[in-house]
Amino acid sequence: TKFVRKGSALTLHYLNPREMSHATRRSHIYEQHRFDIGTKMEEHSLELQEMELVNGKFPVSLKDRKDPVTATSLIENAINDLDTLHKELEIASASSILVDQEIDDTMVELFERCKALEMATHELIQAAQTKLDNKKHILLIRCCRLHLDSSELLLHFGKGGKTSFSLTSNQQSLIWCRFIQTCQTLLPIQIQYLGEHHPDIARTYYDFAIGINLLLSRSPKKLF
Repeated sequence: TKFVRKGSALTLHYLNPREMSHATRRSHIYEQHRFDIGTKMEEHSLELQEMELVNGKFPVSLKDRKDPVTATSLIENAINDLDTLHKELEIASASSILVDQEIDDTMVELFERCKALEMATHELIQAAQTKLDNKKHILLIRCCRLHLDSSELLLHFGKGGKTSFSLTSNQQSLIWCRFIQTCQTLLPIQIQYLGEHHPDIARTYYDFAIGINLLLSRSPKKLF
C-alpha cells in the first residue's frame, strides 16, 4: 500500500484471490493475459520472496500449467473447496435465519456443517504450516481469513437461541480462543505482505479486539 501522487499511473490487480502461490500466479497470468512473470521474484523484496518458500526453497513453476501434486497446489485446492462450502453455508444460513423457520432436520444439519467447517478451516492452518514448513507463507493469509469467516458464521448461526442448534457458553469460548489464535497468526503475515496501513490489517486488528473483549467478559481465564 502506498500513496499515489498526482499524475501517477493507476494499475489494476490481475489476481482474484490476491493471495496465490507463485506457481499459480504464473500459470494464471500466462493463461489469461499471455505474459510470463518468470520462475523467480528477483524484482521483489526478500520479505516477499520469503513468503513463497516451501521447505526453505523457492518452488519450481511452469508458465503454461500448474503441477497438481505440489504442496502449494494441494493447499490451494483445499482452500478453494472450503471457501466454496463457506459461501454455500453463508447463503443457506442467512436464508434460514431471515425467514425464522421452524427447526427441522435441514437446519440442524446446516448447523452441524457450520461447526465442521470451523474445525476444518482451523486444522487447515496447522496442516499448511507443517506442509509448507513456512509460518509466513502467503497461502496462510487465505487459510486464516477463511477460518475467521467460518468462525463468525458459526457464532452468528449458533446464537439463534433455538436449543437444537445453539452453542453453549463453553463452546463459544473455545471458538473465540481459536479465533484469537488465528488473528495472532494472521497479523504478522498480512503486515509483511501488505504493509501496516492496508484496510485488511485494520479488519484483522478489529477482529482481534472483538475476540479479546468477548473472552474478557465471558471467560477471562482462557486468555492466560
